[in-house]
Amino acid sequence: MSRSEEVATRINNLIIYGLQKALWDALGEGAIAATALIGKELLEIMENDMGLKISGEQAQDMLNNIAGLLTNEFRMADSVQIEQQGDDKVVVNIKGCMSLPVEERLTAAGIKPFVCPFANIATAAMRKLLNVKTRITSLEISGDQCKITFETYEE
Repeated sequence: MSRSEEVATRINNLIIYGLQKALWDALGEGAIAATALIGKELLEIMENDMGLKISGEQAQDMLNNIAGLLTNEFRMADSVQIEQQGDDKVVVNIKGCMSLPVEERLTAAGIKPFVCPFANIATAAMRKLLNVKTRITSLEISGDQCKITFETYEE
C-alpha cells in the first residue's frame, strides 16, 4: 500500500469510527439493529458499482465466493475464512482487515463493534439469496485477527 493509500485508509477509518461511535452514543445497543440495513446497502453498492457477484446454491459456496472476492479483488483483508457450522451458525475469521483499527478503537472506548464489512455483507447475502434472517452473536478481536459469529434463523 502506498503512503497516500495508507493516509486515505486512516482518514476513512477515523470517519467510520466517528459515525459508529455517534450511532452508539445515540442509540446504545439499539445501534446493532442498523447492521442489517448497512449490510444491505454495502451488498447493493458492491454488486452495482464494484461488480461483486454472489452466487452458490449452498450457503458455504456463496460465503466462500464472497470471502474470495473481498480479499483477492477488493483487498479488504489479508485472508478471510467463512465457515458454516451446522444449519444455523456461521463463523467468519479475518486476518489483516483494513477496518481493524476501527474495531480496536471502538473496543477501547467500551463499545461493542457492530459494523464489519465482511459480516454485514455475508449476512445480507444470506438474507437475500437464502431467504433467512441473521444476527451477529459475537465479534472477537485478537491481535490482527477478528472472529465474527452469526446465526441464521427463519421467521
